[in-house]
Amino acid sequence: MNVFVPGTRFSDEQIRDARNMSSCEVISSVTGFSFEKCGSEWKCKEHDSLRVFKDGKGWTWYSQNISGANCIDFLMKSEGYSWQQAITSLTQGKYTQSDYAFRNDEQPQKPKEIKLPERTEGKYSRVYAYLMKKRCIDLEVINYCVKNELLYEDKRGNCVFVGKNDNGQPKYAMLRGTYTPENGQPYKGEASGSNKMYGFRMDGTCETHLFVFEAPIDALSHATLNIQRSKDMGIADWKNSWKRHTRLALGGTADVALGTYLATHPKVNEISFCLDRDEAGRTASAKYLEKYSAQGYKVNIYAVPENCGKDYNEYLCKVTEHRKNVSRQMSASYNKQHKTR
Repeated sequence: MNVFVPGTRFSDEQIRDARNMSSCEVISSVTGFSFEKCGSEWKCKEHDSLRVFKDGKGWTWYSQNISGANCIDFLMKSEGYSWQQAITSLTQGKYTQSDYAFRNDEQPQKPKEIKLPERTEGKYSRVYAYLMKKRCIDLEVINYCVKNELLYEDKRGNCVFVGKNDNGQPKYAMLRGTYTPENGQPYKGEASGSNKMYGFRMDGTCETHLFVFEAPIDALSHATLNIQRSKDMGIADWKNSWKRHTRLALGGTADVALGTYLATHPKVNEISFCLDRDEAGRTASAKYLEKYSAQGYKVNIYAVPENCGKDYNEYLCKVTEHRKNVSRQMSASYNKQHKTR
């Protein structure tokens, strides 16, 4: 097994090329297995239940109950590689597509370029109103995201949360509707061409500790809770206290964006997972605790407290409402005392 050397950084091109390699070629090189064409798939001669799909990248091994989208997944799930070790191995140039080249009608599609929704003109009034009033997000956090072009309002009034690569280029965008229809759910979606290798993130000054969330609004909520605690503690620079840590939103529970981030930020040694308190979130948290602990990271699981909501935004809204109630009670008590004097 190749050993990942701390400090190794992978370019976007290296990661993309590794994902696009022939799974047949890589599996054969690692295991000694051979493949033959079977309809629109490649079938392993030694293990009939191991199949590589028509695109040459995706695969499934029915008898082992594992599958993946590319050869990176095979090295990790079948051979026990870490994500960094898999990329290191695949970027050494020893794998080719000589024996399992794509046929003319089976060429892999080139990655789509992201198409961000058109911005609305003027102030983002609907986004600000939605995030501040309905989601209880602090104004300082919203302003930061808007200023750094991580958040804007599109022509339809949606919140657009933008994920960028390390060069500041937009690669991913999650859309969230600011209007919730009666007895319905607000609009959720992703911009056309979004690349799940990248997630929405707010970079902090600390290079060693990363907080991970499912959704951008949860990351903003966590930052807001930090501001509230800083105010309560009397920290003078409470407006900027939350900027110490980097917050990454995966756009779900899959850790693809986390793998990309860790590959280009080798100083990270501690990961705090703040996923939802539901079955999917708990399952993912348990899996990642084992996975990333085995890779040498210090791993924390920070789900919201029990009976305080499903995710960090529900928790923030409950905390904010409680603070308002306490403030109102204190104000009423103060007024009553002064009236009786």
